[in-house]
Amino acid sequence: VQAYMADITSDKDRAKGFGLIGMAFGLGFIFGPAIGGLLSSNGFLFPALFASGLSFVNFLGAVVWLPETYKTNGVVKKRKLLDIGKLHGALKHPAVGSLILTFAIVSFGFSALEATYALYGERVAGLNAQSIGIIFTMVGTIIIIVQGGLIGKITTTIGERKTLLIGLAVMSVGYFAMATFAKDFFSLAAMTSLISIGNSLTFPTVNALISINSRKDEQGEIMGMNQSAASLARVMGPVWGGFLFVSIGISWPFYSASLFILAAFVL
Repeated sequence: VQAYMADITSDKDRAKGFGLIGMAFGLGFIFGPAIGGLLSSNGFLFPALFASGLSFVNFLGAVVWLPETYKTNGVVKKRKLLDIGKLHGALKHPAVGSLILTFAIVSFGFSALEATYALYGERVAGLNAQSIGIIFTMVGTIIIIVQGGLIGKITTTIGERKTLLIGLAVMSVGYFAMATFAKDFFSLAAMTSLISIGNSLTFPTVNALISINSRKDEQGEIMGMNQSAASLARVMGPVWGGFLFVSIGISWPFYSASLFILAAFVL
């Protein structure tokens, strides 16, 4: 999807295009849990079947409406299923490598938050599933507003690099503030909003910069490597966050995330 968006947008509109992908995610983040909750009253099988049906409709839509955007001129390069050398080469790239590492660090910190957020909210503010659901709905709304409406205007005004730096700084401050000052529903919601704003500024911008700094014939491959590195980070993040939560203190997953994001900012 990201490689396709890169093919149909100019460099100037790349961050805006990736923001639309984020906005779609935000909409799903709002409506998906609500629909799943309603359907689950008849049994947990129904949300799964509904999701399966949606995925199949999505597949048909792609078959019918999406033309191929990348022209190979009849030459198809052979690719290995897993090419570690390619990943190593991408990480050594002066622009793309640091951006892939930045995206992985951000994903690592955010997944550490996801793994411990509900437990943290319960411990410090007595939150239950309903109140956490309200905060998640708020998060989805912020994603829609920032990535769907604001990101294109912001990057056009100040550029992708400054937008990325602002997003990383806001996230780092948000994580630190959550660990230090979140004591009730409203303060927790405020700090979560701060993290969501920083996250919404960072994700489409870093992906846009990776795309802009990649050659046309390697864009899909580079974007795939970026997602692979981020997925590896999302495997390790929850383990790290859970370990800190249990062994050192319930605020430490967020303090560590703040430090990791600060390292990404420096990078």
